[in-house]
Amino acid sequence: DIPRQIANANTIFNVINTIVFISFTGIFAKAAEKLYPDRQEKTDVIIEPKYLDEAAIELPSVAFEQVRQEFGRMGGIASRMFDEQPEAVLNKNREQIDKIIKLDDKVDILEAAIFKYLSKIRQLPLTEEESKTHQNLMTATVSLENLADLVETEISGLVKRFIEKERQVSETTKKIFDDLYEEVKNSVELAVLSIQNNDQNVAIEVFNKKDTIEELIESLMVKKAETLGRDKADELETARLEISLIDKMSRTYALARRIAKITVPPEIR
Repeated sequence: DIPRQIANANTIFNVINTIVFISFTGIFAKAAEKLYPDRQEKTDVIIEPKYLDEAAIELPSVAFEQVRQEFGRMGGIASRMFDEQPEAVLNKNREQIDKIIKLDDKVDILEAAIFKYLSKIRQLPLTEEESKTHQNLMTATVSLENLADLVETEISGLVKRFIEKERQVSETTKKIFDDLYEEVKNSVELAVLSIQNNDQNVAIEVFNKKDTIEELIESLMVKKAETLGRDKADELETARLEISLIDKMSRTYALARRIAKITVPPEIR
């Protein structure tokens, strides 16, 4: 029976191959380890870009998507810097502020990586629409880095001064963090998402917060004007810090709005 003999021969051949392969698996494993050793973690590197794939540069539409994802990562760090400030003030935690400040180094590294990647994309022939996208992503990256710098230097500096004061945190300060800070923080997060996902609806949400934020600022400034009229040294010092903090909130929202402006339809700007 020829078909059966062929089947038996094939089975015997496969069994022999399997036995031989199993006998040499240890040798194959050692060879693979030498050819492809485990990557050692770089302990001296603060952060590296995760999404900026060099192979994608030849396709601008794909490369821009890589930039958006890295921008989202950079924005997550900037949002975290902003988000942790109130807790540091209310708990009077100086070490937490120092950790927040160090996060700006990561933002700077990712910004530089994004710019380098965008410069490589720019060397390719781009359509008019692709050139506009390139410009928008550069603008968004610069604005986000400026926002992180504002948090690192000016807001963190004010927060440290709040912590240095031994008096109880005032009700106005709590109000700033409870209401105004929350609205501005949410605006920053939405602005980052609007770029990362190229989402017009999310960008519009940032613009729609303008009236609420302006009303909160106006209300807080009225309260501070009343404090300034009392002419008490300790209250005046606190009032000056609070007014400065309110101003920094306003500037942070303006930067978040500038980022979101890239995505919103022209008729809403």
